[in-house]
Amino acid sequence: MDFRTKVSLDWLGERINHHHSLIFFGSCFADEVGAMFGANKFNVMQNPFGVLYNPLSIANAIERSLDGLPFSGNELIKVGNLYHSFSHHSLYSHTDKEHMLQNINTELSKCSCKLKKADYLFITFGTAWVYELKESGEVVANCHKLPANKFNRRRASVTELTQRSAEVIEKLLSVNPNINIVLTVSPIRHLKDGIHENSLSKSTLLLMCEELQGMFGKNITYLPTYEILLDELRDYRFYADDMAHPSKKAVEYVWERIREEVLSAESETIIKEWGKIRQGINHRLMSADTEGYKLFLNNLLNSANAFANKYKYINVEQEIAEIKEKINNIA
Repeated sequence: MDFRTKVSLDWLGERINHHHSLIFFGSCFADEVGAMFGANKFNVMQNPFGVLYNPLSIANAIERSLDGLPFSGNELIKVGNLYHSFSHHSLYSHTDKEHMLQNINTELSKCSCKLKKADYLFITFGTAWVYELKESGEVVANCHKLPANKFNRRRASVTELTQRSAEVIEKLLSVNPNINIVLTVSPIRHLKDGIHENSLSKSTLLLMCEELQGMFGKNITYLPTYEILLDELRDYRFYADDMAHPSKKAVEYVWERIREEVLSAESETIIKEWGKIRQGINHRLMSADTEGYKLFLNNLLNSANAFANKYKYINVEQEIAEIKEKINNIA
């Protein structure tokens, strides 16, 4: 007997492979899944604006990237010793204004180039709740812990989110007509909003994704990661201690499902080959047998070089340099 409902990913398009260029936008779940792709040597860019939660901020970030308009100093705010951007996650906040500007504009430039050539854009929506600056009406990507009285908080409607997202998708497709857009709803529970409010928010996002699929057809795929957590795993043991974020095991399970139904057979072979090398790189010397460890590292270096020669389109220069450094550091 089967005591669970297995969620089909319903992936109808081309299987993703290591020749493809991928970019991820959205919630921290996008970071988690994007990191899985990156660790397995896919060509990936993850959240160039940092973690973004609501569709309006994500749409603004993608549009800004398409336009390639650099950020200026007057778009930053200073709180205490730190400069912040309302368009970015606090990951980019810094005590040095010019340093921060250079950092966010470098990422913007990279993202602009990537979007125009990428094969896949993954967008993970976290919440339909948005925060607007009272003085300007601007929807912010992050409040940066400013006082709540500076913002209006509201749940955006399906219509508003769909219309704004559609505008940006049309703009993206005019620049990169071959890009495949994969929409997901984050399974992360926004408990601070309240249980009922979180449910309303997720429902809004799901309806928006459905509307966008109807509008853009084959250009958009919905990936049911939200449903995997809630309907297939549906147990608190698959959540972290905060009972809101998926556990490491849950993310690994989602990755396994993606490998089964989304990735090509060639990429599955590459993942297995690279996995052995990656495991070797992560190995640490546990005894005084330095000669044995040096031999192990030299064999690992040979394997990494053979991998690089076999898959010339995959960049493993950093890992090869890391192995060489370990060899040189052995007394």
